[in-house]
Amino acid sequence: MNIKIIDENNTNAKTLENRVIKAALGINRDVNTLLICDREEARKLKLKSYPALIINDNLESEGRIVSTREIMKILKRYE
Repeated sequence: MNIKIIDENNTNAKTLENRVIKAALGINRDVNTLLICDREEARKLKLKSYPALIINDNLESEGRIVSTREIMKILKRYE
């Protein structure tokens, strides 16, 4: 499962990445995470707000740091 975390702020991106990893471990899923914290690169994706969580090229969350529990629910949909 490929996960991109996009933000203009590295702190929020790292927080979200840590939650993704914790959620994946909690449900025994293998994930590859990619942090994109470059302002220009983030703008190219034309998102409305940050941080954004993209799983297998599907936008799953935008504009907030999703809880670990919510991430687990999202990841379970990608079996």
